[in-house]
Amino acid sequence: MPTSIQAVIVIALFLMPGFIARSILSSVYPTSEPSESRLALTAITLSCMNYGIWSWLLILSWQKHWYKSDSFLAFLAVLILFLSPVVGTLAIAKLMQTSAFRSVRETFGIRHPVPKAWDYFFGKRAACWIIVTLKSGRVIGGYYGTESFASSFPHEEDLYLELLCDMTPEGRLNGITPLTLGGIIRMEDVQLLEFFRYVPQEIEYALEESDGGE
Repeated sequence: MPTSIQAVIVIALFLMPGFIARSILSSVYPTSEPSESRLALTAITLSCMNYGIWSWLLILSWQKHWYKSDSFLAFLAVLILFLSPVVGTLAIAKLMQTSAFRSVRETFGIRHPVPKAWDYFFGKRAACWIIVTLKSGRVIGGYYGTESFASSFPHEEDLYLELLCDMTPEGRLNGITPLTLGGIIRMEDVQLLEFFRYVPQEIEYALEESDGGE
């Protein structure tokens, strides 16, 4: 009969792939913090799927007595406990972003895994120009690029623009503000966000214009 310590180790080894997979998936598709019971149930489900995928290898290793090799056991542990949950979950997350999966989701009425439009847009990490209209009526413009940042669900929405722009009286972008280090915008102060495409050369030209005006 296994001791209590052995039982705890077995349970931990069984649940570990599920907890790892769930952590990876929640980093790609943020969700609200689940209850402990739901977290455990999700981990058990994902672990069952993980061990089910590799059941053929476990059975084969038992039939061929590969489990007697320490090096094979180490390889099996790394593969099933760590590598498979990480790589498999990332592959599934990538698959969920394809047009094929979108068609399947729409056919069966499955909800989009991204909780908010905010996370959907900024999750693309697409560089763009942004015009922000505050509730006070003030208009702010800036550049959202690789050094910018947007919070993700379930945290409150706030946005860091790495460069701010001068604005015309009509509320249009008028070049990069000299010496700008960007700005932080809280969505609770915002009435409207407008996004505009940009050509890579545009930001270089705007920076050159900004430097020339110093």
